Amino acid sequence: MSDFFDFDQWSEKIRVLFINWTNRVPQKSLSLVIVIYDEENSLDKNDENIKIINKYTKLGIIKKFKVTDFDDEYNI
Repeated sequence: MSDFFDFDQWSEKIRVLFINWTNRVPQKSLSLVIVIYDEENSLDKNDENIKIINKYTKLGIIKKFKVTDFDDEYNI
């Protein structure tokens, strides 16, 4: 789990997650919330991450997608 936040590999990790979620029975969409705690390393700053998220949103795998500030954690 220590390499989970290796941001260089995160695009591949979310791609695998969404592929596995697509094959899940029963089919349920999910909500994805990115909480920004470090502007420089925020996952939403990577174009490849956003392309993957948009793809799975269009496919209906992701029902809701939101990027929020750490201070807004209770407004999710």
